Amino acid sequence: MEKRADQKTKGLTDVQKAALVKRQLKAQDHKFRSQGKTIEWSPRITSPYDLPIPGWNERRMTLRDFRLTCEREKIVLLQLPLPYRGLCLTCHDVPTIWIDSTLRGVERLQVAFHELGHYFMHKGLPLMLMSEKETDAVRDWYEVQADAVSIIALSPRPQLSKAMRKHANRVRKTQTNRSE
Repeated sequence: MEKRADQKTKGLTDVQKAALVKRQLKAQDHKFRSQGKTIEWSPRITSPYDLPIPGWNERRMTLRDFRLTCEREKIVLLQLPLPYRGLCLTCHDVPTIWIDSTLRGVERLQVAFHELGHYFMHKGLPLMLMSEKETDAVRDWYEVQADAVSIIALSPRPQLSKAMRKHANRVRKTQTNRSE
């Protein structure tokens, strides 16, 4: 199947490939709806604190951590100018993360781990198979979960705890000085 997918996309630009994938997903959605089918789904990972990434929630993640995770999980990483910051989808059983190549620094890292959060926590359920009402509520929840993953990547528990203690101590000292 992978060879057939390669033949279909041979010679296409990344933007044309993205448009092709979008059309294929819409066609797949139409086919499922017309047959009255739904997908049974349960997430692989239920907490953003428990991602299977070495050092996860112990230290701040880097783009190297992101790339190594993509390699280990066999996620195709595409970086090109996009009209959106990032996208995570699976086509022909190949997970793919798209990141806008114009992003830099912390924003790029945040988007990368946000999309990786979608991969780990939401793999297997296209939103298009839900009703509009369900889709809005679920999409919002998915975005909150993916945002949580990116926040943990940038501020893991030890780093956040240290910062909180530091600022709490500063506040205590300020309050002590006022009372004297």
